[in-house]
Amino acid sequence: MKQFTVKVPGIDFELSSNQIYHIREIADADAPDGYQKQGITKHPLPGIAEGIIVPYHEATRTWNTGFFKGSACYSKEVPINTGKILKLIEDSLMPELEVLVEGDLRNGKSSNNRFFDEFTPFNGEGFGEDTSKYKIKGGNMFNTKHPLEFLALWFALLGKQIMPPNNQNSPSYKSCAFILEDKKQSTSLEQDKEYDKSVAMSTVMYLVNNKDKKELKHLQNIFEYVNLSLTIAETETKPLVSIFGRWCEKGGYNNENAATFNEIFEKFKAEEDREELVAYIKLLRDIKTSKIKVERHDILLDGQNLGPDKKVAARKIVADQELHKAFLLI
Repeated sequence: MKQFTVKVPGIDFELSSNQIYHIREIADADAPDGYQKQGITKHPLPGIAEGIIVPYHEATRTWNTGFFKGSACYSKEVPINTGKILKLIEDSLMPELEVLVEGDLRNGKSSNNRFFDEFTPFNGEGFGEDTSKYKIKGGNMFNTKHPLEFLALWFALLGKQIMPPNNQNSPSYKSCAFILEDKKQSTSLEQDKEYDKSVAMSTVMYLVNNKDKKELKHLQNIFEYVNLSLTIAETETKPLVSIFGRWCEKGGYNNENAATFNEIFEKFKAEEDREELVAYIKLLRDIKTSKIKVERHDILLDGQNLGPDKKVAARKIVADQELHKAFLLI
């Protein structure tokens, strides 16, 4: 995505593209000392996350998106600022979003209620999109080089689900539990990418050296999931670690291969969460051996068209009990 910085209307904050932000819990000076040391206000509950929703303005009965002149968020902006913001959005963000979102983002009127009510990338529902990265949760990171992650933060800021930096004394965020932190304020991108790589490397080294057959098979499945052609059983430890290290660095300047590996490993870390991964690996094998048909790039199973994306297809299979049974019998 092209580089740009735009003021979030009605908010004392400018959001930039191609930047890493992360969410953390807001510290509470009145909280117990032990909680203050952790930088949080309440006892942390693992797995609890808030879905990002499109803000709605009850008084005007419009969706407060900031993508059209009548958005309620512009009521506190002078006309010249409104024009600048809308032009930046139209020139820099909309061309990216139009190829990713099916619907009219510019129409905030009630005639478009269904589109925004069912806006699936951020509410944790629907197939075809891994929604976990869009959740408001302490420790979650957003990379605004990706248009949908930019859009997620834009909506969260407009809806005051996240407090921008340096707004701790604002009464508007009195009940807000999360704050947005610009990663360039706390650590450099260079440190970020080295950290991602070190986490990925240490994970692989531990599993390879531990020689647990079940976990090595799981690691091999993850390699296939992230499109890494590396066979553990046929590669000695030192060359394997070296090849994996070079692969981590090939995913762009920010070591995105390493970040992707860490994300996928965490997603399938628990035994009970691995069903989708196992289904994906079996799906690859069955397509390769022609046990499952692919017509015009679409995957066909038990009379259903699962689309062209194998990872989405695996997710659909495990979500449908009857379809999953049919799949396992192939």
